[in-house]
Amino acid sequence: MNIFLTLFTLEWQSNWKKYIFFSICLALGVAGVSGVSSFGADVKQSLLQNARTLLGGDLEISAVKPLEEGVLTWAQNNKNVSNWTLVNRLTAMASLSNEQSKLVEVYAFSGFFPLVPGTLKISPQMSPQSLNAGEVMADGEFLDAWKLQLGDQLSVAGVKYTIKARIEEDLSREMGPFSFGPRVYLKRNDALEQGLLGKTSRFRESLFLDAPDAELVTKEFKTKFTGSTIEGVRIVSPTDESRSSNRLLQNLQVFLSQVALSALVLIGLGVSTSFAELIRQKVPDTGIYRALGAHPKLPSWIFLTVLVSICGIGGIGGVLLGETLRAFVFAPQLGGLFPVPLGGFSLSHVPVLLPLAAFVLPLCFLWPSLGGLERIPPSGVLRGFDGFKLETRWGDYVIWALGLATLLALFVTTSSNPWIGAGLFLVNLLLFLSFRLLLDLGLKFGQSEKFKVSTALEIAIAEISSRRLTSLLCMALIGIGLFVLSTVSFLKSDLLLSLQEDASQNAKPNLYFIDVQKSQQIPLGEYLSQKSDGEVEQAPMIRARLTHIDDVEVDSLQEDDLNKSQMRQREQNLSWKKTLGASEKVTSSLSELTPGELWASGPTDQVSLESRFAGRIGAKLGSLLRFSVSGVPVSARVTSLRAVNWQSLRPNFFVILHPSLIEEAPYQVLMSAFGSSPSKRAQIQSEVSQKFPNVSTIDGTRILERITQLSQGVFKVTQLLSTLLTGAAMLILAASLISTKQARRKNAAILRAMGASSGLIKKALITEFILMGATSAILGIGVAQIVAQILSRYSLDLDPSVDLVTAAMLLMGAIGLTLAIGYATCRSVLTTKPTQIFREI
Repeated sequence: MNIFLTLFTLEWQSNWKKYIFFSICLALGVAGVSGVSSFGADVKQSLLQNARTLLGGDLEISAVKPLEEGVLTWAQNNKNVSNWTLVNRLTAMASLSNEQSKLVEVYAFSGFFPLVPGTLKISPQMSPQSLNAGEVMADGEFLDAWKLQLGDQLSVAGVKYTIKARIEEDLSREMGPFSFGPRVYLKRNDALEQGLLGKTSRFRESLFLDAPDAELVTKEFKTKFTGSTIEGVRIVSPTDESRSSNRLLQNLQVFLSQVALSALVLIGLGVSTSFAELIRQKVPDTGIYRALGAHPKLPSWIFLTVLVSICGIGGIGGVLLGETLRAFVFAPQLGGLFPVPLGGFSLSHVPVLLPLAAFVLPLCFLWPSLGGLERIPPSGVLRGFDGFKLETRWGDYVIWALGLATLLALFVTTSSNPWIGAGLFLVNLLLFLSFRLLLDLGLKFGQSEKFKVSTALEIAIAEISSRRLTSLLCMALIGIGLFVLSTVSFLKSDLLLSLQEDASQNAKPNLYFIDVQKSQQIPLGEYLSQKSDGEVEQAPMIRARLTHIDDVEVDSLQEDDLNKSQMRQREQNLSWKKTLGASEKVTSSLSELTPGELWASGPTDQVSLESRFAGRIGAKLGSLLRFSVSGVPVSARVTSLRAVNWQSLRPNFFVILHPSLIEEAPYQVLMSAFGSSPSKRAQIQSEVSQKFPNVSTIDGTRILERITQLSQGVFKVTQLLSTLLTGAAMLILAASLISTKQARRKNAAILRAMGASSGLIKKALITEFILMGATSAILGIGVAQIVAQILSRYSLDLDPSVDLVTAAMLLMGAIGLTLAIGYATCRSVLTTKPTQIFREI
């Protein structure tokens, strides 16, 4: 034991700089994975709380018809349900007189409401359960617009109610998409007695449950009720809600986790190859140990302990660094966008499995080399590099297979879907093999006798070829870091320019006017045309429900994808017009259309769908859709599909009907305008509220600011991660160069002995690093440009551009950084005299 500890200490003392380098490399890789994963756990928790607030409980059981009486009895008697509330949601007309009327959302509730504490801020403070018959709570802004006070009368659907309280804050309304019309709350029994919930009324009934184990309660419900009882019933939990809300943040977290894991894998392999090179240099020392009578396993155990200590330092340091990044970088950049504040420095969400990759990967891929030391006889060991030729055994393949299986498991666990994770693992493997193939082809091309290259380039190619795997890993790491950094840089200019267009362009409306009645369309339009700083747009709108697709009832369609089911069953907003808007274009149609036109001549029972919406509801060109519009069936055939630029923030709709189908029906109008300054927008809102009290006004700048803040935070977090990866790649490069410095000194001495000048060797060294940096950068930036073009066009609905200036700056930066790191590390090779090397040999 004393000999082991002494040799272990001497090994660390003699090579501590190299081992600290290895530890720092691993720490950076672990920091990326750990920081992103722990931040992702915080995001998930916050999104779940956000979704619970939006949903109104842990579970919602709802339908567009009254639920069976047994459902409520089951909920009341279920031991896994802590509390419940029953809510009926419907739209009704509120009025003070014949001149003043407004469409409002009525929430008729019974039971404990609301289930989520703090959802409603009521003035004066009171429990909603204390409402009496004939009393309501109403939206505060709505009351101010109509100059109503507590105790005043408000007519809802022809029934007079007394205003008991104001709703000052409604989180479920503010944190969700805006709804049309303010909300009015009253007791459900009151609504039943007054006829608001009669047989002919159109409402949605929801049973909200306070059930911590929502999955168990869902299974119990489906087991208890079958057939007609659950026909058309929708069951949603916060987990389901979080899948459809804040999708950008969820996808971002998965993307960053996959990128960070890919980088950690490459870093682990880079450390493994650098450490293997160091082991090969230590072969003569192991021969001396063996010749002095040491146990055959002693060298293996010494290097294994060194490797474990390196991984331990890197793993623990990486976890601490990652948590520091989460607490002081990731959380400040994005934390303010969540309803639940993200915590400070804490190890509670640190993943255990992912940092273990820093131990598992080097051990799996170095174990055959470590174990091979004891299989070499002392005479062979003392021959050094030439004698260190291991015969691969079947056990080595088992260990390597275990390493690959570990990688596969890590990719699967960090992905939102196991199949996606497995696919990403295969993609990474294929990319790595492709990168190696390209490197081999490049080396073969440079070493071919058919092509004459300079002596310096020939020497540089020979150096890269002699350490092919290490060079490949370094170049792949640099390429990945530049790929992420370049993709973000290319997307940032496209997206932020779209979101923050100059006000003078008047490209995006920022004021929206809801519930404009037919009689108000002309006078409000004229007023806005005078006051608005930009174009005023109008769009008629009516609410409806999709009931059939190709004569098949929507409620009878079985769908595993909850988002598709929700999209079909939700209340749809229909509009109609004759021509295409500026922010949309037809992608496919049954008939040839004139540019700018939306309808072909002939039958008028036509409907145009937004292309993605069509896919989500399961419709296609030629599908026959049937809607229920205020109880009246309307049928139309899908004759065209449209691509809509939602980033334009103009009044756009998923469903556009032919005008002749619906224009005679009672409808509202959605208007949009542009205010160039906060004071101008406030003035317009105030005057509209006075002149048209029933019209709801929404300032879209708050939505735009949230999107902009989110985008900027995403870009900053991603840029930080890509910078971390690029830094790790440079450290791996430095570590590999340190490990091979002795071999480089030997090669330089041989070249000098053969007549090469110091200038030639220096030129070859510079050429080598320029070649590595340029190849990595060109591949990484080139792929990033392709990916950014695809994402801009098909995911963000933007017009992609080619940013040659940014690409050139990143290319020059990568080459310069690679050259600086490489030359600084290997500069001593140029000053080494041949006689000194020959004496060491």
